[in-house]
This record gives sequence, structure tokens and C-alpha cells, in this order.
Amino acid sequence: MAPKRRFQRSHDSLLKAANRLIDQLDHKPIADLDIARFLSETSNLGLTPSECLTALTFSMQTELGWKNICVIFEEMLRRESPDEQLGSYTVWLDQSLEFWLTSESPLTYSERKEVSEQTFQIFERAFASSSNNPGLALSLGIYYLSDAFRDEDSFRSLERALDSFRRAIEWAYQNNDFDMVTLGTFYKAGALFELKDWKEALSAYEFLDLEILEQWQGPAVNNEIQEKIRQCKLELGL
Repeated sequence: MAPKRRFQRSHDSLLKAANRLIDQLDHKPIADLDIARFLSETSNLGLTPSECLTALTFSMQTELGWKNICVIFEEMLRRESPDEQLGSYTVWLDQSLEFWLTSESPLTYSERKEVSEQTFQIFERAFASSSNNPGLALSLGIYYLSDAFRDEDSFRSLERALDSFRRAIEWAYQNNDFDMVTLGTFYKAGALFELKDWKEALSAYEFLDLEILEQWQGPAVNNEIQEKIRQCKLELGL
């Protein structure tokens, strides 16, 4: 059984942590990010390093800028195993970079693509030092899936997401990690659904262990899956 996510907290808890960090920083703007110094100065807050960095990015998103957020993201990957987070790094990354990645961003489309490419390069560097890591493959796949809804060339991102989920599932089987197998299959089914591969999407959705999935996604996920199964069967004329 894979360990539960350690730093995924409710919005209210994260907001409280962010406010404590702002007080610790005395509202001073960040010019040059010194992660080691920052973590040293916040070590008495009772938070893990990743929690401190998460709260920092959420509370000072625009002050940090997207390049500093990418530096923080790479540091978090270096410090903690993505296997223990099961994709929650990607949720953090999407929310932290949201200001720069949406169509309302002050950046041009090509600049927004630069932000995305920078994060993909971070994932690749992490893979180079952590091969056969299903948590990292899952995180990368989720990020590609998110990118597909922002990218004009969504097919390419969906294909890359699908490849990452398949790797995550394969490596999870090797580790006998059936939580990860279930999560990887859930996201793989989502990518197949978006690609309109109804037969393979249906097969993936029907394979899912709902008991495991509900532990990670909540009970509402069952209704979502049943609706996707209904749509797949409708498209297939079943």
C-alpha cells in the first residue's frame, strides 16, 4: 500500500501556513530566492520543507515570478519522493503557475509555452536521477493532461500524457503498488476518453478498483466513472 500524501492540506490550512510565512518574512519582497536561507528562517513553524515552500508559492505567487516557482518545484522533487505524493505535486504546480499559464495571463502564447517547456525539462532532469519512478511518471502525465486543455495542439499533449500513465502503471506493477496502478489507470482512462478512443477508455474505466480510487479521489469519483462508462458505451453503440 502506497503511503498517503503528506503535505496535501485543505485550502484553509494552507492559507494559515501562508499567513504565518508572510509574517515570518515581515512582508518583505523577494528579490533573489535563497531556498536554503528561507527554509532555515522558517524551520520553527512546525512545517515540513515542502509545506513551507507550498505556502510560500501560494501566498507570493506574483512576487516570486514563474521562474522562481520552477526553481522551488525542482527543489521539492529533489527533497521528497513523488511516489509518496501520487500526483499532488502536479496539482501544486498547476495552481502555482496558473497566473502565467491561463489565457488571461500577461504573457503571450509563446511565453506561456516557455513556462510549460521549462516544467517539462524539470521532470526530465528528475527522471534522469530517479529511473522507474511511477510517482514521477504519474505527475508528469497529469501535467501533460492539464497542458492539453491549454494547448492549441492538445493531441500531442494527450499522447504524451498517455505514454506517462502507461509507464507509471508498468512501474507500479513492478513495485506491487496497486494504489498507483489504480490511479495511473484512472488518469489513463481520462486521456483515452479525451482522445475519443472509446473502446480502450471503457476497458480502463471498467478495470478500476473503486474501493482504492475512492480513498484518493473521494466517493464522488464513482459517479464520474459511471457517467464516463455510459458515454463510452453510447459512442460504441453498446
